[in-house]
Amino acid sequence: IGVVAGLAISLGLSFGVGMVPAQEAPLPDTVPLVTAISRTCPVTDLAPATLVAASSDGEIRLRLVGEQRFIEEPGPLWLDERTAPTVISPTEPQASVVGGHLVTTDNQLWWGACRAPLADQYVQLPGGADSRLTIINPEPDDALVDVTLSGPEGEITGDGLRGLTVPGDGQLVIELADHDQGTEALGARVRSSVGRVLAVGQVSRHTGGDFASSTLQGTAVVIPALPADPASTKLLLTNPGTNRNVVTIEAVSEAGRYVLEGYESFALDAQRTISLDLTAPIAGSPVALIVTARDDFAATAVVQVGDDLAIEPGVMDDQSVTAQDLVAVIAGPGLLQLANPGQGEALVVIDWGAGQAPANRTIEPGAIASIEIPAGASLARVSSTAPIAGAVVLTLPERSGIAMVALHAAARPQASMPMQVEPGLGR
Repeated sequence: IGVVAGLAISLGLSFGVGMVPAQEAPLPDTVPLVTAISRTCPVTDLAPATLVAASSDGEIRLRLVGEQRFIEEPGPLWLDERTAPTVISPTEPQASVVGGHLVTTDNQLWWGACRAPLADQYVQLPGGADSRLTIINPEPDDALVDVTLSGPEGEITGDGLRGLTVPGDGQLVIELADHDQGTEALGARVRSSVGRVLAVGQVSRHTGGDFASSTLQGTAVVIPALPADPASTKLLLTNPGTNRNVVTIEAVSEAGRYVLEGYESFALDAQRTISLDLTAPIAGSPVALIVTARDDFAATAVVQVGDDLAIEPGVMDDQSVTAQDLVAVIAGPGLLQLANPGQGEALVVIDWGAGQAPANRTIEPGAIASIEIPAGASLARVSSTAPIAGAVVLTLPERSGIAMVALHAAARPQASMPMQVEPGLGR
C-alpha cells in the first residue's frame, strides 16, 4: 500500500472504529528526488533567433510564452526563425536542459541564455543608452515586481519602476534610455513580491550588441572566461547595500592566480553600479576573474572585440561537488575555456556529444585551459576531480562577432535518496 493510501486507511479506521488501533502503513525506503527545471529563453526584435538546446537525458519539451501548447523534440535542438520567448524543460524528471537563443546580425553575435525565473536578480549593462530591460513571466498568473536602478552616482529614480504588473505568460519592456543616457554602468535589481520572472537586458549599438543575462549577489563571484586580446575588458560592479563595500579582484590565468594591480582592496560605495576598466591590468591574457568582498555585490563583465561586445554575468564561486559536473550547449565554433580556482589540480574529461571523441586535460591549481571545440560538437559536458568554472567563447569565422556561453551545473542522475524510518515518528 502506498503512503497516501495507507494514511487514508489509517485515518478511516481511527475515526470510524475508535477502539481499533490503526495499522501501521508500510513506508518506502526511498523518497523520489525531482531535479527537472524549466528554463526561459529570451529573444530580441532586431532579428529572428535560433534556439540551440540539449538535454542530459530524454527529449526536450517546448512552449512559446503566451501559448499553452507543448511540443516535444529530440535533442540536440537547432530551431531557426524564433521570434517569441520560449520555455524549455526536460521530459525526464531527473534530467536537465541547457540552451539559448543565438542571434546573428552583421558582425555581431548575441547569446540569450535560457535561465530559470527568479524572485530576486540583477541585470548589469554598460549604460542605459540603446538598452532595454525585458521582464518575462512564464507562469500563468500575473507577477508583481519592483525595479531598482543604480549608476555611478547612486540610485536612479523615475516613473514606471515600482509596483509593475507583468502579465501571466507575457512580458514587460522598460526602455532604459528613458532613465539613463550618459553613464557607462547601469544596474537593475528586479524583485518580485508575487511570482517569479526572468529579467534580461539588451544592448544594441553600432559598436556591438548582446543580451545581458541576470546574475545574483554574493560575496565571492567568478567571471568564468575572458578571451585573449580583447579591445577592452570592463567589469561592472553593483553594491546594493547601504554601507561601503571593499572588493578584491584576482585573475586566474595560464601563468597562475594573482591579484590585479590596483585592486587589492577597492572601495565600492553604497547603492552604486560602477564600471572598472581592466584592460591594462589583464594585458590581453585569457583569464577568469574571481571577485571577493566583505558584503554582497553583483558583477558582470563586458568585453569588446572588433565591432562586437560580449556581456558575461558572474556566477557564484561554487566549491561544492556540483561544480565538478558542468555542461553547456555548443552553438558554433570557438574555444572552451576552463578555470581551476582551487588549491589542487583538476583532472578534466570533456564529452562533446554523440560521435565525438572525449578530451582530457589536467588543469593546475589557479590556472586555466583553453580547448578548441571540435567540428560537429553539440555539447560540452565537463567532469572534473575538483570544482571548476568555465564558458564557451563563440566566434564568427573571419568576422568580429563574439558571445559567451557559461557552463552550468548538470543534473546528476539520482532516482532516489535513502531515508531512515523512525517507527514512532508522528505519534
